[in-house]
Amino acid sequence: NSVSITGDTEHLPPHQGAVTAVAWSPDGKFSASGGEHGDLIVWQGGVLLGIAKAATRCISALTFHSSHIILVACDGISLWQISDSAQNVKAVSLTHRTLWQTKGVCVLCMGTLPNLGTSVCGLSDGYLLVLQPGDDDFQKFTDMFPRCYYDYSAFSISPSDEEEEVSHVWHTMEKPHLIKMKLSKDKKARIIKHIKWTPNKPSSFVTVPRLVKDKLLYGDSEGFLWSQTPHIEEQEEEEQETEHEDKVKSEEKEEEEKEEEVKKEEEVEEEVEEEEEDASKDWQKRKIHCDTITALHLVGDRIVTASCDQDVKIWDGSTMKLIGQFRCRAPVSCLQPSPCKDSSVLLMVGDTLGTVYFLDWNTPLCGKSF
Repeated sequence: NSVSITGDTEHLPPHQGAVTAVAWSPDGKFSASGGEHGDLIVWQGGVLLGIAKAATRCISALTFHSSHIILVACDGISLWQISDSAQNVKAVSLTHRTLWQTKGVCVLCMGTLPNLGTSVCGLSDGYLLVLQPGDDDFQKFTDMFPRCYYDYSAFSISPSDEEEEVSHVWHTMEKPHLIKMKLSKDKKARIIKHIKWTPNKPSSFVTVPRLVKDKLLYGDSEGFLWSQTPHIEEQEEEEQETEHEDKVKSEEKEEEEKEEEVKKEEEVEEEVEEEEEDASKDWQKRKIHCDTITALHLVGDRIVTASCDQDVKIWDGSTMKLIGQFRCRAPVSCLQPSPCKDSSVLLMVGDTLGTVYFLDWNTPLCGKSF
């Protein structure tokens, strides 16, 4: 496949510093990119429509809470409204509406269930924040993950491809766990836990995980793609009540402290059982990039990957044969496919030099870079 680049490539990139986050609106009409220095840009069809200074520091995550509302993670979580510009038909204005402080913790990742309009944010302290449509504040979910590793925070949140009310929340990059978080309007989350990461390779860590149909896919920091058909043993559903900071019950704390030692012993026993079970599990490993894998998505029957080696690659989902490739000007920092369901693969890509690319793959791979 040949690769062609169209558009003006002589001007400076739209972002100062690296592109740190990209996102699409649920209907695919708009997209947004966030930068290392807090700049927020809204796009439509590869055309820059509006720009705003969302913060003074790096935007760590973006998600569209609805078709015209963006949640931006930087110095807390801010809500931005997209509206038509009164001065220019081909432009939009960005209005800052709300700011939620996160009190000393960072937002590491965000994801939205497009059919429900429910957004989930993963915090560096291991907690999750959930914003339901129509709510004025987040619900806080605590103690969702086992703390048997140094870094147990969520690092990837994405909607399930098969279950409309379920988010896949991945935590602990050292040895990832997946929980399926079923969200509803009753202010509760139902958790179904899945098997853990099993290959023992301490020299690398997982950077992008996916549960694709009946297969687990992991990209790691050395450019390897790990795959396995999981033998998932779903536990009985557990309902997690929201816990607000101003209503912490002392009885629950005492009970947790009493159970903590028992849990630690159980976790040690579980780890031993899992290590014994690992030997019988069939993992496949393949070197697909020369550097850290930064994106991994399933788009129709295609698998899309991107890496710090500057390449975006498209693979046949059944054979893993390379069928498309595009080289960016710098290491790829983020990538998101368009939610529109059609025959082509439309990708929004950001690199560490501040360039934003819109790649349309339909043999051959073409794109615009800005």
